[in-house]
Amino acid sequence: MEASISLLTTIVGLGLAAFALLPREKIYNLRLYVSRTDYIFSIVVFFLIHYIAFFPILEAIGMPSLGKWAFGFDQQNSIYMICFFWAFYIAFKIYRDVIPKENEGEFCKLIEELLFKESFEEIINLAGNHSSLLFRENILPTTNKVFTNTKFVKFLSYRNPYIVLEILHDFDNNSPWKAEKFVQMYVENLVKEDNSIFYHEVNEFGGMFYGGIRGPNFQFSEQCKFLRYFLDDPRTAEKHIIYKPIGDTVIEILRKDESLNRSYNSWDRDFIERHQFSCPVHTAVRFFDMMIIQSMHKGISWHMWLYYFDHFVKEMIDRLSPNEDVNLESEFPTIFHYLIYDLVDTNLNWISEYQYIDNRDRIGWANTQLSHDNRSIPKSAALNLGLVMHRVLNSDKFTNRFKRYLLEIVIRRIRDFRQLQHMEILSGITVKSVINGGYRYEPDLDYIDTLYEICNSMEIEMVINNFGFFQESLDEFSRTIGR
Repeated sequence: MEASISLLTTIVGLGLAAFALLPREKIYNLRLYVSRTDYIFSIVVFFLIHYIAFFPILEAIGMPSLGKWAFGFDQQNSIYMICFFWAFYIAFKIYRDVIPKENEGEFCKLIEELLFKESFEEIINLAGNHSSLLFRENILPTTNKVFTNTKFVKFLSYRNPYIVLEILHDFDNNSPWKAEKFVQMYVENLVKEDNSIFYHEVNEFGGMFYGGIRGPNFQFSEQCKFLRYFLDDPRTAEKHIIYKPIGDTVIEILRKDESLNRSYNSWDRDFIERHQFSCPVHTAVRFFDMMIIQSMHKGISWHMWLYYFDHFVKEMIDRLSPNEDVNLESEFPTIFHYLIYDLVDTNLNWISEYQYIDNRDRIGWANTQLSHDNRSIPKSAALNLGLVMHRVLNSDKFTNRFKRYLLEIVIRRIRDFRQLQHMEILSGITVKSVINGGYRYEPDLDYIDTLYEICNSMEIEMVINNFGFFQESLDEFSRTIGR
């Protein structure tokens, strides 16, 4: 009997020591895996072991016996075998990684308890190990509570941003829950932090996109997990409305970051080579560029809210106030000037990309009128270019030199479009949009006068560079409106 008690004490001691060494998430898992039946089974095992260990005492007080030992079993090896098989059973339950349905409430309770304690690492481990549970209907309220918690999403965005893509993949495949708010919070955090994966991937790996052969079969490398997830098939970006948190956050930064606005109202010689890669406007423009071009090649007709470019320009113009030491006659007097130029050039590239699309009918336009055509990216790009040019040329914050510089770039690119196959109609829409100022329904006479003033200052260039088509279109538009 003494040997049996000694063995039992040793086994219990070893069990407690092993339990103490278990990682916290394993202890959480243990709570979730054990069902009511397992508890009953464990209680039976507990009493059976103690019955065997203390049988001499129990027999002395009249407890009935189970019979004589057989097959070489005795008190010690029986206790050992029972403990061994019980431990094996529990280990098997954990290995199966299946949480009984009756423990789903415990799962929710545990997740919310960890959320209250801000034990975010434990939540990640727990949710990662049991991601399938997150999509069950009765657990969705807890899922929503966790993945819309500001502190938790911020922790994910900065500490483990790529696990979010795994979570989103599971949501996309399994969940009736719409992850729109979660994605919005996640992307907002990435855009606000200039050393996040958003800036890293767009600026470090974007060269693969521009240097490669774009087309319907283009894929980002496995290193670009963020870009690969959202842009390999841009329908994912469309589904999660990713352009909204990017666009809204850039606008928020421009409105609130006074330090950034002060620096962008001067010129930095290192901006193009270095500092633009931490610029929220530049990085957002590059992301939109990849998203729009991918969408065109993949046959997505929805404009993917490329009109955010017009809003970016508005916010930059509102905050444009060049510092006293700025040379207004230079090519780019301030960083704001450069960003507006880059944005216009990118917009022109979207129009140009139309010539490389295999199946143009999928993204074609309903008509050539200057009206919204939300199911056509090329036409939307042409309309947006008109809006942007109207904003810039009508502003008194730019010198005539910069306005002329920008308009000359636009006219030169349109001239090139006109000479390309499949671009005749789209180039015509683009000319009309630039002259009308986008899709506005009432012509802006002051804007027309500004266009004439700039064109007259480019009289020689009009001849040398074969820009006459623009002057002719401007004259025709003026006659149409009775000027």
